[in-house]
Amino acid sequence: RGRLKNGRSLSDVFSVLFSGHGRYKSADTPLAVLPLGTENLLARALGLQPENAAQVIHQGTCLRLDAGEVNGRLFLLMFSCGLDADVVQRLHARRRGHISHWSYLRPILAAIRSYRYPELRVYFEPTVESEPVTREIAARWVFLNNLPIYALRIPIVPNAVGTDGALDLCTFRRGSLPAALWYLLGVLLRRHQRWQDCTTARVKTIRVESDQPVAFQLDGDPGGHLPVRIQVLPQRITLLVPGAATSPS
Repeated sequence: RGRLKNGRSLSDVFSVLFSGHGRYKSADTPLAVLPLGTENLLARALGLQPENAAQVIHQGTCLRLDAGEVNGRLFLLMFSCGLDADVVQRLHARRRGHISHWSYLRPILAAIRSYRYPELRVYFEPTVESEPVTREIAARWVFLNNLPIYALRIPIVPNAVGTDGALDLCTFRRGSLPAALWYLLGVLLRRHQRWQDCTTARVKTIRVESDQPVAFQLDGDPGGHLPVRIQVLPQRITLLVPGAATSPS
């Protein structure tokens, strides 16, 4: 409170979010995120730490960040469907209280044993096309990022920018455990985007469908099951960030 007296007025309207990523809702007032989750990827991308939260509220600047919308729900980091979303669904189905990285071990092993990699149909219009042309591709993994960050710093979509009015798509065609390990190696080496069975694009709207009940996740939380229609909402969320407002990348 004392820190605020010399900075923002106590009458200034903003919200402090005591949470991990994936817990915000749509908001018209600026949000100051206090990272308390297991990883809190949003806070990491914005340079936020529990130790500098008071300073950000006191002296931080406002950043207008794009958001993705899926069936009426918002996400700021990423959407995905595939093996990782199946793991997220399994984790939250048995979750009791706080979780750690070790909490993912049993859901990962269970998903590896039973996930069948159903085919996903992806429809999108690349933003680079001069005329709207809908592309249709088949995939077994779909990642759609607003920010260039994923769990454990895995660089699936390393060039995503959260203020460019678009979402960055990355899909993989093959579905099996050996393929998953191969894709992971390619991602870690940042070579996957050169491969023929990897499709990347910048999009504003996208549809994902499947003939099977496939789970999807939003910012690390279970989102439901396909089909989905996703769109970008430019400058949808206002966040308080450290220092001068810059695009997170």
